[in-house]
Amino acid sequence: MYRNDYNIFHIDDIFIKIGYGCLVFFVLTGGTIISKLAKAEAFVNPHSMYIGAAMFGVPALIFLVIGYTVRRRENTAASVWRKLDAAPEVPGRDLMSGTGLSSARIGKALLAINRRGRGLYVWDRDTDMIVDTRLNQGMILVEVCDRCGARVGKKFPVTLERVPQCPYCGNPLSIERWNDLKRRVIDEVTGADIKARQADARQPANSSAGFSRPVFFILLLIFWPAALVYALVRYHGG
Repeated sequence: MYRNDYNIFHIDDIFIKIGYGCLVFFVLTGGTIISKLAKAEAFVNPHSMYIGAAMFGVPALIFLVIGYTVRRRENTAASVWRKLDAAPEVPGRDLMSGTGLSSARIGKALLAINRRGRGLYVWDRDTDMIVDTRLNQGMILVEVCDRCGARVGKKFPVTLERVPQCPYCGNPLSIERWNDLKRRVIDEVTGADIKARQADARQPANSSAGFSRPVFFILLLIFWPAALVYALVRYHGG
């Protein structure tokens, strides 16, 4: 999947774009200053030139640092999320080995995913299994026994560890058929999340409850530190 499919915070995109925008104006202003100094030309108002450079340089640095810090957190959570997308249940030790992350960092990644409404993952420390609890409500309908041909017509939880047995012949269902039915139910449960994720990636403006992009940009024009604080407070839950 593309990065947008795992775009958890969105605010990092906004901060990084603003940071580079300010950096462009800082380079242009700094270039003008350097050019005049090289030509030994007199400044009409030297203080205003230096202040102008600082006005773009400082926010460029701050927005880029914070933006890439949030991006780093997002990439960590996304690396965990990709592993969880590949299987309904993942042992914690395997996830730590596969991602190279510590138990604490994986715990924070799960919290970020859950807080953004992207999943309901729980790490059972007793069994060391990380499970998507949405699957607890998933039920697999077995209509006919593939062993004896009898009509079963029963539903079994998708989290069932053992392959169910036919109540008539007593034989378990074939593992291939059981896994196929299980995968269909899992795809139905997670498919809705993937669609919501893709739709959210196309509409990132109000990706966190209470965050308003128009308000953010108005604050940015008036007093950029206020815009920075506003965005961080609104996205604090992530």
